[in-house]
Amino acid sequence: MAQAIIGRAPIKEEVAIKQVREKLADVILVDKTFDDDYYLLQWLKAQKLNPDKTETMIRNSIKWRMDASIHTNFAAEFSQDILKEFPIPFSKTKDGVPIAFVHMGKMDLKKAVTTLGRIGWNKYWAMVFAQAEELMIAYNKTNSIDNGVLTSNSARGIVGFVDAKNFSSLQMLNLDVIRCTVDSGGTLVNFFPALFRSIIVYNMSSAFKALFNIMKPFLTGPSTTLETYGTDETLWRGRLLEIVSLEVLNELESHWK
Repeated sequence: MAQAIIGRAPIKEEVAIKQVREKLADVILVDKTFDDDYYLLQWLKAQKLNPDKTETMIRNSIKWRMDASIHTNFAAEFSQDILKEFPIPFSKTKDGVPIAFVHMGKMDLKKAVTTLGRIGWNKYWAMVFAQAEELMIAYNKTNSIDNGVLTSNSARGIVGFVDAKNFSSLQMLNLDVIRCTVDSGGTLVNFFPALFRSIIVYNMSSAFKALFNIMKPFLTGPSTTLETYGTDETLWRGRLLEIVSLEVLNELESHWK
């Protein structure tokens, strides 16, 4: 919990955090995850610092996570074959921010939905988001510098890389794939707000753009910047290497080779 500077008036973010803490006193007693100003700030940013809407959003998320049994122990839910076929590796940027890598071009979405069903595949993504959220919380606890003043920039989301190389247009012909894409986007927006600080999508073909257009409304927002690149490797790789080292990028890509 950040300590305010003595002798100054609290700013709007600090007032909102205090108010939402009071509204969630019962939640904080049983779940210490919410006894964290940086984490509460992420939720508040998603609701434009409105404590009432933030309280509702958090309580809805808690109920949904309990009803859907969302956790981060993938081995308890999915076979090793599934985990190997659909890996979502994590690493860190040059300045230590958590980063998630998704190779959409090599994901057989139709097979995933057929194998796991819509509920199972949606749960898979929800658990990926939950794992990313844990990394975000840990990063903000140890790396945020606020000098005693909590602003909206004091808590930051993670970075996402999405490689769309070789994405097949046939995937877009499956109605369940489309439905799961929308479902997962809704999960991200409603239950994991402000999770991503930035998302970079590259190797975008005309086939992938159809799927991207479905996801785009869920990826944009006041807390997330979105960058897109085509197939010019000089451009997208140069941008990625501004963010991560070559060693880290190679390691992330190795999960999909």
